[in-house]
Amino acid sequence: MSVEESYAFAGHSLIGTLATIGPRGFPHQVNMMHAFTDNTLEFTAFRKSQKVVNLLRDPRASFLIEKTMPYSEIKGALFVGEIEVLDDYNEVVRIANNVAQRFQQLHPEDWDRNPQVDIELTAQKRMALKLNLRKITSWDHSKLGGGY
Repeated sequence: MSVEESYAFAGHSLIGTLATIGPRGFPHQVNMMHAFTDNTLEFTAFRKSQKVVNLLRDPRASFLIEKTMPYSEIKGALFVGEIEVLDDYNEVVRIANNVAQRFQQLHPEDWDRNPQVDIELTAQKRMALKLNLRKITSWDHSKLGGGY
């Protein structure tokens, strides 16, 4: 996929896998909902979470978004860079509201089945995370025309 196609792919997805570097040097991977604002991947996380502890020690990270089935239509984008960790209540609220709006738009059938979160209350315990992009690696099997 081109850079623009990778951005569009990220803009139409809600969940991906965030990988940080754990305390012993191994990958620490977690599924995360994300916001995508001005071609920037943004997240919030509890300030005491392992991912935040990892990022404060070493900001290098990657975020993988995939569509995994059927095989002939597998596509994905791996966004690599450094994550800026911000202790900024207003940024946390903005990002969390953006994630909630995306959830509602992309998965309206699931929105009513999930408990609503008091964003302003939980924002006090969270940090804003912004991926400063260095590289995108992407793939799209649908462009192979069935030949592998």
